[in-house]
Amino acid sequence: MRSILIVYSASFITRAIGFPYGYVFMGCPNSLSFCVSFFACDTMGLALENVNELYGERINPWESGD
Repeated sequence: MRSILIVYSASFITRAIGFPYGYVFMGCPNSLSFCVSFFACDTMGLALENVNELYGERINPWESGD
């Protein structure tokens, strides 16, 4: 559903702001990847109790993989 909305609204947005639409379109995923990599803890392979302990102890996300 979201892809249909993006395709439908892309022509209106491109007419309104022109070429910088590409910068907006690429800026959103890049900023999201930055936020996820620096502000989300690595919980792969951990049990639910360990994840609860990880967030309970307020461990920094960049130290959570150790």
